[in-house]
Amino acid sequence: MKIDKSLYMFFLLTSASCFASVDVLIQDAQLLGSPTVSGDSLAFSVAASGQTVVLGAPLRNHVGNGYDSGALYVYDRVGTGWAQTINIAASDGAAFDYLGWAVDIEGDVIAAGASWANETGIKSGGVYMFRRTKTWAQEALIVPSDLPAEANFGHAVDLDEQSLIVGAPYIDEDVNAKGVAYIFRDVNGDWVQEARISPGDTNVNFAGAAVAIDGDYAVIGAPRDNGNGVSAGSIFVYERNAKGSWILMQRLVPDTPEPYSYFGNSVAIIGGTIIVGAEYSDQVGSNAGAAFVFDLSNNVWSQSQILTPNDPWAWTHFGGSIDMQGGRVVIGAYGDPNSNGGAYVFQLGDNGYEQTALLLASDGSYGDRFGNSVACGTEFVVTGAPHWSGKQGCGYVYDFYSPPLRGKRTGSKRPRFAKKIQRTTGQLRSGMSFEYFGNFNEHDYFVTSSDIEYYDAHEMANVLGSLLNREASLATINSESENEFIQSISTDLLWIGLSDLENEGNFVWDNGESFDWAGWGPDEPNKNGGTEDVVVMNWEYKGGTILGWSDWKEQHRYAQALIELDGESCVGDIDWDGDVDGDDVAITIDTYGEFGGSGDANHDGAVNVNDILWLLDFWGACP
Repeated sequence: MKIDKSLYMFFLLTSASCFASVDVLIQDAQLLGSPTVSGDSLAFSVAASGQTVVLGAPLRNHVGNGYDSGALYVYDRVGTGWAQTINIAASDGAAFDYLGWAVDIEGDVIAAGASWANETGIKSGGVYMFRRTKTWAQEALIVPSDLPAEANFGHAVDLDEQSLIVGAPYIDEDVNAKGVAYIFRDVNGDWVQEARISPGDTNVNFAGAAVAIDGDYAVIGAPRDNGNGVSAGSIFVYERNAKGSWILMQRLVPDTPEPYSYFGNSVAIIGGTIIVGAEYSDQVGSNAGAAFVFDLSNNVWSQSQILTPNDPWAWTHFGGSIDMQGGRVVIGAYGDPNSNGGAYVFQLGDNGYEQTALLLASDGSYGDRFGNSVACGTEFVVTGAPHWSGKQGCGYVYDFYSPPLRGKRTGSKRPRFAKKIQRTTGQLRSGMSFEYFGNFNEHDYFVTSSDIEYYDAHEMANVLGSLLNREASLATINSESENEFIQSISTDLLWIGLSDLENEGNFVWDNGESFDWAGWGPDEPNKNGGTEDVVVMNWEYKGGTILGWSDWKEQHRYAQALIELDGESCVGDIDWDGDVDGDDVAITIDTYGEFGGSGDANHDGAVNVNDILWLLDFWGACP
């Protein structure tokens, strides 16, 4: 990375005031795959039934099937421990199938999505069914006859007795990636299609990103539904009538929808209760996430509760994954790349769902994505950490049939913003930082020090603007000279404020400025299957050519956020409160002697007496 050495750095976090004590549980077992290597992403998806666990490894290079063909790993409880029973791959698997992108198990049946399998066309997808008799064996490959290319059929799956629901969120119908869900029924080993559901109107995007089925109810998540704001999201609830037809009951959104919250990214249903994740919700902090409970009464679904952690932190993506069994709910919070991730357990009580435990990994480290996937088994919970140990991945099991032994964690009041975050193995703390590197045409530019997903980048601009009390957005690039200025600052991938999230094919700037100049790279924007709606500055050389701007997917892609603010910085105002005063001197004293510390007011690389003299020169209110 090429960045000007004159830096200001801010670490941000959010939390809530104190709550009742919560059990903090460390795993009872860690599930490793044999064989697995770095990059396999074991436990990207997880599922549990009875005393059996299945972990998906969609990036596994299975022997004979090719690169990223994918595989499944099955474990059974043996006494008080767990043993890997088998690892499974598709009999006709091929490179980039991603078998294990999604997985579920019901008794002796496993459904596994291979969302990029080239079955009816490129990346059309497929779902493999495996059944256990004496051992596990492939039973069927499900591929609807009308499946178009780029559908990603198998992106999400859910089993309930003889029923299977599958999401194909990238199918185009009227708009980009409107999405479709399919429902199948097991008839003596033949999986017969019962329904093809395309919910909503032209506002709907990404329907089928999450799916759940229970008895005669099916739930379809559409986190990119723009009906209540860009990517505010929705879910669609369907009911199977007496004739066997699936009929729309209701479209559900939170009582107070939030743009960019991604409501519907995860869903779960049991009986008359639905729980929905919104991993970018700002209910308790910037992209801290939330889960929404809906109950059925008199044939109407209504919001009854919002679930958030007792100790929320910004950027944790609580609600990124959800599962429930009986009165127990487990919710994943995989976090940003600077956090370890965690998972939370809630139990149904007299006053609704109450948090009873926080699940952590004893060997957790930054970027593990612990909580990326979660599942409830019989008296245990399993979580996935697909980026553990160089993205080799692993699963963790937590038993609930005996009282937890591990200690207590009590809530405490913490500041909304902090200059420095101390984090150790097993902690969920999540910090973000900005680097300030200069001004162009009376606009300040900042870049995040970490690569993050698009929705985090979008929210980071809001947070920085609020912190500094200035208009801020992901960068708007209006000229070749501005483009060259940015390139001179950083050659890394950078998110900018251009997208067509709201209207397919109509790229607009976040801050509303007119889009009349572009620095697109060769063959860009290309949509890459109709699903790339946000933009990065990409200075990679390919074939002797700089790629330039590229359209990209907003999830599972990482870049730094390039943030632009109106106006120029106030020289010496280290804490950005509008004046140069004793608070700035205190920061300099606190970081005295540190190389590149936040108290380096004159940007010479060292924090020393010269910085204090510099502050005195500019003492007073900012102009």
